[in-house]
Amino acid sequence: MKACLSLSENLPIQYRVKNFTKKNLRTIEGNWETIKESLSTTVRLISHFGFTAKNVVVPLALLPIAFYIMKCGNSSFDTSASADDADAQVAIRKWFIFSTLKNAFGGSSDTTLTRLRELLKSCSPTTPFPADNLYKSLSIEPRFDDAEIDLRAPNKTPLQAASLPPRMAARASLFGVLSIKLVKCLVLC
Repeated sequence: MKACLSLSENLPIQYRVKNFTKKNLRTIEGNWETIKESLSTTVRLISHFGFTAKNVVVPLALLPIAFYIMKCGNSSFDTSASADDADAQVAIRKWFIFSTLKNAFGGSSDTTLTRLRELLKSCSPTTPFPADNLYKSLSIEPRFDDAEIDLRAPNKTPLQAASLPPRMAARASLFGVLSIKLVKCLVLC
């Protein structure tokens, strides 16, 4: 239901009973095929990157991607080989990985999703994926600083991780077993 609210452009994203009025449900019903198609294309795209239901730790990060795909109106985006689509796919993969690793959706996800949807509303079939604007809106950098690299080192002790800011410590416990080489490969490959 969160996806339906998020992908219905003019509906509030908050998952509250008051947002499921007859009018809003009719809007969702009228957009259902487009919503379903955008989500399906997003899942296929992410699976091409090697992600599955088991390793997508922040499913909400898929919603801005689905919204972008919906605005582009290309249900075969995931298999498109056009140069523009290939560039967008690379940017999406990098954005998805960094937004996940940097816990961009850890706080108030409704506010975050609303802000990202506003940024994506102006996208059209010829708009490149606006990764830079999304990074800025999420207050994350598309790279790792020395503290983050050190945090992900396999020999990081729990005490060292506990002394980190909560946002970084949460990612440390989740991704502590990943080596930075693997992360770089995911981002750059």
